[in-house]
Formats: sequence, C-alpha cells, structure tokens
Amino acid sequence: MRRFQCAALVAVAVIGFASVASAADLPTKAPIYKASPVALYNWTGFYIGGDIGARFSRAKWTTLDYDTLTPSAVDNPANLDRTSARIGGYVGYNWMFAPAWLAGLEADIGWAGGTASHTPFPGIAFLSPTLGAGNDFVNAKLTWDASVRGRLGYLVAPNWLVYGTGGVAWQRINTSASCPGGGGISFCGLPGFSDSFTETKTGWTAGAGVETMLWGNWIGRAEYRYADFGHVSNRLPPAPAVGFHASVGIQTHTAVLGLAYKFGP
Repeated sequence: MRRFQCAALVAVAVIGFASVASAADLPTKAPIYKASPVALYNWTGFYIGGDIGARFSRAKWTTLDYDTLTPSAVDNPANLDRTSARIGGYVGYNWMFAPAWLAGLEADIGWAGGTASHTPFPGIAFLSPTLGAGNDFVNAKLTWDASVRGRLGYLVAPNWLVYGTGGVAWQRINTSASCPGGGGISFCGLPGFSDSFTETKTGWTAGAGVETMLWGNWIGRAEYRYADFGHVSNRLPPAPAVGFHASVGIQTHTAVLGLAYKFGP
C-alpha cells in the first residue's frame, strides 16, 4: 500500500512539472491597452474671415409735422423695407475654457446697398388728391454696418460648434425727401426742394450661428443676427412753402455664410 501511494505521488509530480514546462513554451500575448483620446480639434486662437449673405432692412418713416400743418394718419407711418445682398469680413478670438465650452470676442464690418422709396410723401392725404401724385417721395438707404460682439458656444461634436452672440452695432443710414414742385402739383409749393440727412446710428445686435472645422485650420459658418438702431430724427431745411419733421425707426435682419482661417495648431 505504501508503495502504491509513493508511486501515485511521483506520477502527480511528474504530470504537474510537465504541464508547467508545456505552458512555459507557449507564446505570450502582448497586453492590450486602450488608446487614450486625442484632441483632434483645437478651437482656441485668433481667426479672420469673410462672409456673404443678405440683409433685410426696415425703415419705418413717420412724418411728425409740416411746419405748422398736421400730417394725415393715412399712409403715415410708411414702411420703407429693402432686402439687399451683403458682403463683409470679421476677425476674432476663441478661448476654450472647458472641454465643450468656448468664449470669444469678434468684430465685423459689412456693406449692402439699395434704396427703399415711398410715394407720395407720407401724411399728405389731407391735401388735394392732385398734390403729390407720384411727384413727392421719401427714401431710406442703409449702407455699411459694423459690430463688436461677445460669443458663447458649445461643442456638440469635436468639430461642430453652436453659439450665441450679442453686442454693440453701428449702421450708416441716409434718409432723403424730394418735393419737385412746379405746375401746382406739389404740396410743398414752388420751386420745391430735395434734401437728405446722413447719420451713423449706434444700436444693439444679437443672434446665433453654427460653425464647423472643415479641413486644416479652415472654419465654415452660418449665422443670423437682428439689430435695432432706434430712431433717426430729421428736421430738413424748410421748403419755400412747407418744411417737415420726421422720425425713422431702423431695424435689420442679417443672414450670412462665412469662411475663416484660424491661426495656430
């Protein structure tokens, strides 16, 4: 019996040694490591770009008086609305202060042309129907605009940013009136007049947009902004018979597509 137990122990020892030796001969697999995430897009830095789009402008003309005459409420106030193509440029700086949040400061300037007109002169319905029949009119023309704004954005994906923006804005506006006179067909009498008033108004603007990293350091964007510039008050030189005092409210809606280059990595 004792011989059998000794033989069994020797057999177990031999089998165990053989198993260990066999396992030592097997190839060892390399350990598996998970790759750490790499930041592929860096939004921090200065950028400069250009944009193109459209600007819808609304100039609400209200004739307040014709010297000592009270204007009619018919066709007064009058809307002088205009949609124009707009081209511009912008420059700014972005700062990523959290993994998905971005703050920035941006300045832009743009230009759009076109004149909106209204005839007859708003508020002359109290006069004879023959007066101002296509001869008396007012104009509003908005040209360049500019702004300085703050931006706050959120990265919905590493290369996609949605943002809000707002700040101070400026708008160049020219308002004019023409009262040709002659032949007794103008409410302003003989010889009539034509005058204009130009001013750069300060107001506020706010909007939102979306940007995406296209390739390399190029960033594309789509943006909409609303701006309000209050009122322009006109007291143009009195005409030979009647002068006028008017107030024109100015608002704009601007939508653009832009392409910018970001400096840095």
